[in-house]
Amino acid sequence: MQNFRAVPVSPDRVDCNYVMSLYAADGEGVLPSRPAIMIADVRETVVRQADGGWLYALRTLRPLFRDDTPTTG
Repeated sequence: MQNFRAVPVSPDRVDCNYVMSLYAADGEGVLPSRPAIMIADVRETVVRQADGGWLYALRTLRPLFRDDTPTTG
């Protein structure tokens, strides 16, 4: 994760965004070292629950660059 930014929207909500560089593919380790298989813009909304804990309410991942390596999720 690079350039992480958390922006309080209200006392019970925070919007986050960052750039994610994904280097690992699925499989048995140790995997060979290669350039990133995906670079994505990620946006999240985190909401405080009644018990005071925080949960992710929304996550949007928008690939900016990727190669042909399959990713999970």
